[in-house]
Order: sequence, then structure tokens, then C-alpha cells
Amino acid sequence: MRKDLAVIFQAACTAVQPSSLISQWISANDEFIVVADEKYAVNTIGRIRMLSVGKAATAMAAASFAVLGGRISEALVITKEGHQLELLPWPVYDGGHPLPDERSVAAAQRVNDFVRNAKEEDLLLVMISGGASALLADLPDTIPLADWRELTNTLLRNGAPIDVLNTVRKHFSLLKGGRLAVLAQPAKLHSLIISDVPDDDLAVIASGLTVPDPTTWQQAESILQKFIGDWRLPASLQEYLNKGLNGGIPETPKPGDPAFERVRNTIIGNNRMALEAAALSAEQLGYRAIIHPVPLSGEAREISVQLLTQLSAATKREGVCYLAGGETTVTVKGRGKGGRNQEFVLAAVNHLMLHPDLPCPALLCAGTDGTDGPTDAAGASIDAGWLQQVSNTGPDPQPFLDNNDAYAFFEQTGGLVKTGPTLTNVMDVMILIPATASPEDEG
Repeated sequence: MRKDLAVIFQAACTAVQPSSLISQWISANDEFIVVADEKYAVNTIGRIRMLSVGKAATAMAAASFAVLGGRISEALVITKEGHQLELLPWPVYDGGHPLPDERSVAAAQRVNDFVRNAKEEDLLLVMISGGASALLADLPDTIPLADWRELTNTLLRNGAPIDVLNTVRKHFSLLKGGRLAVLAQPAKLHSLIISDVPDDDLAVIASGLTVPDPTTWQQAESILQKFIGDWRLPASLQEYLNKGLNGGIPETPKPGDPAFERVRNTIIGNNRMALEAAALSAEQLGYRAIIHPVPLSGEAREISVQLLTQLSAATKREGVCYLAGGETTVTVKGRGKGGRNQEFVLAAVNHLMLHPDLPCPALLCAGTDGTDGPTDAAGASIDAGWLQQVSNTGPDPQPFLDNNDAYAFFEQTGGLVKTGPTLTNVMDVMILIPATASPEDEG
């Protein structure tokens, strides 16, 4: 059963590869460069310049080069370490992720310089994928990187969802929240975006580098009050926040700002596309695929048990494969190692062991980028045979769950899913096949 899970998950990731997506959205001939539904006359373009940033940056850049070739006069590519591709004709720079580091600071300065040099007759193509928010540490001069890392880590450990986290990021930033688009004026700018957030909210993906920002300083303050707990903001951050609240730092550019008149943003890949490809793969294996109607969100261990409870009544429906996407969160209270997908599956294991009357489904939960939290695993998977062996030989999952140490548990029990960097990123995919749902049981 776990082999079927792996095949279905691979189909989900393959469907959102930039190598296939980009060619559907960019074309060129002697007269026009066509990007999505926009035609740019070649005789009106001075230079085509490309900025590609995120976990899929090198793959998006390579796919764009395959279409446009030498028409791209200059490019800058920023990605996560280990996500590079060979044979790109431009240098590729790393940034830190999930916590920004000195490389992220240098990367942000490179982006600032690159975009600032755009001219009115230029077409600036911006390739955006998830991870860009951490890869670019575009901090004001008054904020030390150490303070920003500490705040980011606190928000992550306290389970801040991506939209919440990025609202804060946008207000302590020089490029995010639409400011990159402002900086690129008066050039034409067209962003092609692979979405890694629920509902494909453009203002949230990569902290909205090229789109108007509807959030405010007041919202950022409310988020900090809610999610940092007893931890106190360092003085540099508190002073900057106070200055913003008091009007001393302008708000992020809002919808209707004239800076966006020459800006276009197009989503070319998302979680739904991955789920639909997974559903097709499941059907080819003989299952009847059902896609969960809404993205998963909330505390990973709670959502895991809720789904198991909801679907336990459906275990008599043979030949069904349930699929869901989204992005859960983890409130870290222990000292272990893991990510939201591993914790999702570990919570399911713990629940099944506490309720041995429940049949064990085949379950996989993994990140489409190949990375789950600060680990080298994409997630984890289990099935009934695996659970029987672990039940007989141990270890007990509860202490690992209490310590947020899912990686150690699945490393011991052989449950880790490792794909390496997939060079795409459309959130997470959950695949659940009920215990009686093997396709050979159909009929």
C-alpha cells in the first residue's frame, strides 16, 4: 500500500514541475513575447530581464531560458541551498531557509540592485515560488539579522500560519508587500507564480513581492501580541514597529496604487493542480479518488486525528483514495526534530495505537517541495503492515509526539518519505487509503 502512496505522491509533484508549467505560459516569435494573456511587442521592449526567487527558482529560470533563450539579456536567480540546477547561463545564489541568514541579506541586496536598474522600456519577468520570504532578508538598516531570526523562529515555533507570518514579514521589509514592484518602476513587470499558500492569495505568496498589500501595521502588531507569547520583541523591532504605528514609516502600497499599473501577476501552478494529478494517478491504480473540498489548516496533530475520525466510518467503502492539500502548523513545545507532515502522521500513529479497534489506513503526508520543516524528509507514510510491526516491536509514539520529535520516531521505524528537493512547491499533499480499499477488492 505504501508503494501506491509513493506513486500517487510522485504524480502530484510531477504535475507542478516548472519544466512543464512555464512552457504553457510563455511563448515567443519575431514579433511578440507572450506571457500568460499579455502580448509584449518585441520592437517596444528594450531588454528582457529575469528575476527568479524561491525553492523552484532554478527550475523556473531554466524553463524560461528554454523558451526565450538569448532574448533574456540578464538574470538573477536566488534559491535554497541544494535546489540548484546545472547548466544555467547565470549565477545562482543561495539564501537561508527556513530562517534567513547572511546569505539572505546578500541575496536581498542583489535583488534590490537588480530591480532598481530596470528602465521604462524593459520587460522584467519575475519568477516567484514559495520560500522567497526567508531567502530574502530585506531588512531595514536599523534591524540586526539576529533580532529578525529570533522573531521569525519564535513565530514559527508558536504555530503562526503562513498568512500571519507573512503579514509581519511585509512590514519589516524593503521589498515585500509590493515594494519590489514599486522599486521596478517604470519598467513593465510580469510575475509568474507557483502558489504555496491556501486559496492562492497573491498578497501572501512570497510575502507579496509584486502585488498590493491589504494588511496594515495594526494587523502586524495584533499578530505579534497573539503569537509571541511571553517573549519580548528586541528593541530594534519594537522601535521600528512603534514608528510604523505612529506614521513614521509608510504603509505598504495598497490596491489602487499607480505603481501597479504596469504590473501583471499570473499563478501558473498550485496545490489543486497537484491534487488533480494525484487523483488521476490513483484512478490509474484502480482507486476511486475523492479530493477533500477545503485546504487543510490548523494544528497538525489535531487535524490528523479529526480526519481519521471522520474517515473511519468510510472504511467499508472499498477502492477509495482520499486526497487533501494545504498546510498545517505545529506549536513546538519539545526539543525534537520534525515538521508538520511528520507530526501529522505521528499523531495518526499515536491515535491508532490508542484505539486498536480502528483499522489502520495507508497514509502519507508530505511537502511537495521535498522538505518538511528543518529536515531532509518530505514527510512520512504508514500502512497496516508497518503499524503491526511497530506495535509489536516499538517504540511508543507518545513520548516522541510530546517532544515534537517525529523525525527520530520515523527514522527508527522506517516511515520517513525522502524525495530530495523537487524544485517545485505547492504546499503539502495528504493521501489516505482506507484499510479495506485495496483496488483488488473492487467488486
